[in-house]
Amino acid sequence: MVAQHDARLMITQLKTEKLLDRAILKLSGENPLAFLHNILTCELITLPAGQWRYGALLSPQGKIQHDVFVAHCDGTVFIDCALPHVESLLQKLKLYRLRSKIEITHDHSLSIVVSDHHQPGIISAIDPRLADMGCRNLVANAEPNEHANYHKHRITLGLPDSVMDIGTNQLFPHEANLDVLAGVSFSKGCYVGQEVVSRMHHRGTARSRILAIASDGAMPINGTAITAGESAVGTILSSLENIGLALIRIDRWKEATTPIMAAGIAIHLRPMPWLPPAILEHTT
Repeated sequence: MVAQHDARLMITQLKTEKLLDRAILKLSGENPLAFLHNILTCELITLPAGQWRYGALLSPQGKIQHDVFVAHCDGTVFIDCALPHVESLLQKLKLYRLRSKIEITHDHSLSIVVSDHHQPGIISAIDPRLADMGCRNLVANAEPNEHANYHKHRITLGLPDSVMDIGTNQLFPHEANLDVLAGVSFSKGCYVGQEVVSRMHHRGTARSRILAIASDGAMPINGTAITAGESAVGTILSSLENIGLALIRIDRWKEATTPIMAAGIAIHLRPMPWLPPAILEHTT
């Protein structure tokens, strides 16, 4: 059994916030939703208008290049992606487009505003990963808010960020928990990297996962190694105060016979109620 920190999970109240680290790509023309369905990990053919779906564009080797949210309205498809990755994603989509008559642009006037309720805008729908993450609202010409707590909210819940946690060409979808966050369809046809993801899923070979952690002092910085004696157990990712996320080798955590530490500070797992218990208990 994998021991978890016994502190009660305290979920912050999500405030209305314009996400300054997100960008919007807009696709129009010859069936852009089908185009994305054929290259992303998620099921998009059945996506209702006005709703978000979460997924990723993978490398042919099955690693996440870009995790994204997709929605559509009145024949236009919108991709919500990480701002630092937007130009790279734009160029990859244009390459995959080939001769399809699809226009893909970066719309600087559109923003993502998160809130605990629906907001007026083009799209206003519940975050497809977890309902506790509130609404993702696609809004034109939104003004920034002074009091931001989106990242505190997601870290509390144990959700990874595109840049701070997932990165580019570093993790397989299972390692970033896309398989349990409705980010991967295991019933659709082929997409880029599909064979690798399917094989990992059916063989249960994902030994590493992004998990929620707590520390006995201030959380060490992103990139700090987590160890149990001489054994490497994981790496600290994004954090706030004494809570954070980490990429953890679950098998090594389970086998640890000495305290699990990072930079001399004790590290514990925090509860993640949305994560199936079998992932922690039966990984080998």
